[in-house]
Amino acid sequence: MEAPEEALTPAGLREVLEMLDVAEPYREALQRMLAFASHRAGDCAQQFFCVLLEARAAGASDPGAVALAATRRWLRRQRLDDAALRPIMLLDQAGRERLHPEVARRLPQRDGAESASPAPEVLREAIRALPRPERRALDACYLRPRRGRKSRQLLALAERGIEQLREVLLREHVAAKMS
Repeated sequence: MEAPEEALTPAGLREVLEMLDVAEPYREALQRMLAFASHRAGDCAQQFFCVLLEARAAGASDPGAVALAATRRWLRRQRLDDAALRPIMLLDQAGRERLHPEVARRLPQRDGAESASPAPEVLREAIRALPRPERRALDACYLRPRRGRKSRQLLALAERGIEQLREVLLREHVAAKMS
C-alpha cells in the first residue's frame, strides 16, 4: 500500500479523481485546496472523498459541489485563513457558495401575460385597510414565519386577508391599465 504522501502526488490524485469520476472544475478546485492545506492535505482529501461518496449515496444532484463545499468548511474549522480560501470557492451570481446546480426559478405565467406588481404605497394601504385579525394572521404566516404548525383558524384568517388583498389590488391593477 502506498504512503499517504505518495497517493497525493499529482499523478496519484489525478488517478483517484478519474476513478471516482469527479468533474474537471472540482478537480482543479480540489488540487488548489490540497496545495493550500499543505501538511493537512491527506485529511483534506479524505474529507472530500468521504463527503463525495456520501452525497452520491444520498442522491445529491451535484455531489462534487457538495463535497467541495464541505471540504472548504472543514478547512475553515481547522482555523486556516479564510481569505486564502476565497479563490477556491465555487460561487453563484449572488456571490454565495454554490452547493447545487443553478436552477432558474420562475413562477408559471399564462402565455402573453404581463407581470405587474402593485405600487408599494398601494400595497401598504391595502394591508393597512385589512381588519386587525387578518393583518396579524398574514404577519404570522408570511412576514415573520415561525417553525411549527399553524392553527386552522390562523390559516383561515390569512386566507381571508389574501382574498381581500386580491380584490383591492385587482381593482387597482385594472384602473392602472385603463389610465
